[in-house]
This record gives sequence, C-alpha cells and structure tokens, in this order.
Amino acid sequence: MDWVPSTLSRTITGLRVASDVEIASMIGLCGIAGATRTRMLELCRPHRDMALHLSGDEQWQTYLIHAHDATRLLEFQPHIVPWMIQTPDYARALLGGEGSTASDAEFAARREAVSLLRLPNVEVLVHEWALRTPLCDSATMSDQLHHLLRMSVRDGLSLRVIPIGQGVAGSRHGAFTLLDVPLGPPVLYREDHVVGVLSDHKPHVAAYRRVWAALCAVALDEQTSRELIAKIVVDLYDSAGDNWRPVESWSIEG
Repeated sequence: MDWVPSTLSRTITGLRVASDVEIASMIGLCGIAGATRTRMLELCRPHRDMALHLSGDEQWQTYLIHAHDATRLLEFQPHIVPWMIQTPDYARALLGGEGSTASDAEFAARREAVSLLRLPNVEVLVHEWALRTPLCDSATMSDQLHHLLRMSVRDGLSLRVIPIGQGVAGSRHGAFTLLDVPLGPPVLYREDHVVGVLSDHKPHVAAYRRVWAALCAVALDEQTSRELIAKIVVDLYDSAGDNWRPVESWSIEG
C-alpha cells in the first residue's frame, strides 16, 4: 500500500476513513475474493446505509457483544418490560406467544441480557402501558412488577416510568438502546422480529439522543416511578391475592 504504519493502523481500527479504492486495494493484497469482497466493497459506498444489519440468531448476540463493553446504556421500551429486568416467566410468555417460533436457544440468549446489569450506568425508560398490559396471567405480571420494584433500588440502575398521556411522540419511534462504548463512537441499537440494526452514524445517534432527552423530560422520577409500579400491582394484579407466588429471579452472577 506504500503507507506509513500509522496510516494502516488508523485505517484498520476505523479511526481513519478510507476510500473505496483504498479498501479494494487492501482486500486485493489480502487475497479476499468472491462474496466477501463484494460485501466489503458495498460497505464502502457512501450512498449506502452504513449501519450493521443483523438478521436471525446473530442480531441479539452481536448486540450483547457491543453492550457488554459499554460504560453507559440507555434503553427505552414502550411496549414490554426491558429484557434485562424481566423475570423468566414473563420472558417465556413474551417469546412463546401466539404464532411464536421461539426456541430454547432464543430464550437462553435473551436471558443473557441480565448480565448487562453489571454495567456501571444503566438507565431505563419504560412506558406505563407496558406495565398495565396483561402479557399473561395475573400472577406472572404481579411477579414481574414486584421484580421491577426490587431492581429499581439497585445501584447503577435507574428505572423511570413514562406515564400514560406522555411520551407519545417519542414512543412512535419504537424501542431503542443507546450505548456509550470505550474507544469508539456511541452506538444505536434497534430491532424488530426480522432484523436488528447497530449504527454509529452520528446523525442517527444524535437524533435518538434528542428523542431520549424528550422522553426523560416527561418521565417520572425514580421514587414516583416506584410508587406508580406499586399502585399498578394493587390496582390490577392483586399482589395480596391467592394467585401471588414468589418470583424466580435470574442470577446476575450466574
């Protein structure tokens, strides 16, 4: 390539933007051909979406690889309880709903999200609709909400609820996660049942940071959020009734 070592190093580590001609030269020298060469060259084209599109089983595992190194994780969930603070019964009901093809492997993969609670700074926003929506039987929902109350006082975790009537504009964007990672730009993660998208494109990340700020502005504080969760338990799921049972918690150390 006739480059000084620092240029090569900065190119390989992503600290320098290389042209498509430079990338083509590099992969040619490395003997890369066929479909791999085509895919790499497509990533170099400036008119293409530079986000990493993940399909099938790879999307959740790839997200976790990025998330495990994060120094700060911000997650918004408008429709469900965030995966990292779900009980096993709630997660099974979510994955095993009508028309679901979820496997034991997918359940195990989703369970790994609990390990993200080890991160030094985790902030979660969840909409009140997610807490009031009966995903399954009342006992499971009661257990889940009691679990949220326990998690809400955990060091390093901020759990706040967006009340009904607020956050509608932000909710239309769907669930998303923002990651601050060491030695790299912030990352945005979004997914649906078909594909997950990881993007460090600055305009994309900045747009969702604005959405996050708008949601934080209407979210209840942590103490008021706990009080609302407790009220929902009493109002809807009768925590003192015969259907209540102890929760099976996922071990963060396990």
